[in-house]
Amino acid sequence: MARIWFTPARVEPGADVSDADALVTDVKDPKTFYSVAAPRKTGTMPTVAIVAANDNYPAGYHAGNVGGLDAIDAELAAANINKGITIFGKVGTLVSLQYALDQGWFAGATVAEFQANAGTGTAGTPGNINDNNTASYAIADIVGEYVEVDFGHAVLIRQWRQFPHDAMNGTGRFTIQYFDLFSETWVDWITGEPMRGAAGWSGFTIETIELTTKIRIITTTLDLGGDPDSNIWGEFEVIY
Repeated sequence: MARIWFTPARVEPGADVSDADALVTDVKDPKTFYSVAAPRKTGTMPTVAIVAANDNYPAGYHAGNVGGLDAIDAELAAANINKGITIFGKVGTLVSLQYALDQGWFAGATVAEFQANAGTGTAGTPGNINDNNTASYAIADIVGEYVEVDFGHAVLIRQWRQFPHDAMNGTGRFTIQYFDLFSETWVDWITGEPMRGAAGWSGFTIETIELTTKIRIITTTLDLGGDPDSNIWGEFEVIY
């Protein structure tokens, strides 16, 4: 009887996965995978997202957004970013006061500019407040009376000083307002400031920098040194 020989099929060795180093924390939940050690494992990496409510950047799998970051937060817009600044590829177009100042677009107010146009307003002889003559006086003897000085063009203001009548004893109070060019309204710059209770110029007081075209000095409390009670200035200056 003839013998029949069978040659066993050749078994190919399995793929070498000994260098696999993925951990469950490296694989997105709920995807599965095999590693060197059995059994099959399930990833635990969470799916996370960037949200507009905060600046958190959580670890995990990010699916992304085809609309980009500004689809997540519409406030990420060129008009909301200062000119000269780029954030996530958005080139800013917002012209801030600081940018305009850095570019030299606006100059600071000088004494000459403050004195260029005579003061107007409801106070008595308002033009005397910036006539470069400390012996002529602007007089407010009713609360709410004011002197307005128009620079005639946009300037930056930063500091001020006063030269009151020597009868003032410091009991009077006043507010300085500037005309806001953006809202087109009068805005308080300083409030409750006392009349100088001594002869001569006060020192310059530095305030926040503002861009304006005109200022107002408004009497809020009458000085008891006036006769009658009144706030009396020989001169005033608001400059940069």
